[in-house]
Amino acid sequence: MATAQFRAWRRFCRNRGALVGAFLVSMVLAMAVLAPLLSAHDPLSPDFDSGLTELGAPVEPNFEYPLGTDRLGRSVWSRLVHGAEVSLVVGFSAVLIAVTFGVLIGLVAGYAGGMVDTLLMRLVDMVLAFPFLLLAILLAALLRESAVGDGTAKVFITLGVVGWTTMARVVRGKVLTLREMDFIESARCVGASTARILFRHLLPNVLGPIAVLATLGMAQMILAESVLSYLSLGPPPPTPSWGRMLYEGQTYYRTAPWLIAAPGVAILITVIGFNLLGEGLRDVFDPKDHH
Repeated sequence: MATAQFRAWRRFCRNRGALVGAFLVSMVLAMAVLAPLLSAHDPLSPDFDSGLTELGAPVEPNFEYPLGTDRLGRSVWSRLVHGAEVSLVVGFSAVLIAVTFGVLIGLVAGYAGGMVDTLLMRLVDMVLAFPFLLLAILLAALLRESAVGDGTAKVFITLGVVGWTTMARVVRGKVLTLREMDFIESARCVGASTARILFRHLLPNVLGPIAVLATLGMAQMILAESVLSYLSLGPPPPTPSWGRMLYEGQTYYRTAPWLIAAPGVAILITVIGFNLLGEGLRDVFDPKDHH
């Protein structure tokens, strides 16, 4: 076991893309965790006195405001680092929901087979018939006026509910192969219950693909949250959201380009980081795919 873990770690360390991805993700995580320490200004409160010029325009980047201010005089840097926390919380929560739904449906469909498998896979096909972002926008609009959680909760519930299908299909495919193996047959022979077989014998053997898809899913969820926020379907203002910052700064793209450059670069770095890390984990858990 130790030798296998050592080999997996060596494969990961040899993957330059994975190391770059891990560094970028670590940087974003650190920014989110240390947001109160990294920002000297309140990201929510407008500052019309020192945060705007005499003409009421955003202040350019300077020593006090490293990334300038927005249209309300708020520090773009402060909103950016606090926005990292919002994006990661939404992304992680949405992935957790998607993994829970996807793994349960994939395990049951793959192990049960027959009519159960057919019905569950037709449900997956129905969800996949709609583009992911289009379905997320539709559901977010429906939940916007509902009493389901606060603004942030509505976003990650929306994304989690529509983002489980890939996980379900991959887990099902793995389980279809695993259920025919000898150790599963042995578990049946000794009278192991279905639940024990699913969660004690099958689930540990699909954790690799789950980890890969969850990491790649973080990139997808963070990008989708930015799109929803840009369309005013994300966390309500004045919550610092990268997508919302893009929306609010688009009017000033000529006179104050930092308003869209800062959140745009943050989204780009975060999405690239999780994608590279996910590809690196895929190389670790299933190296045959890369040979």
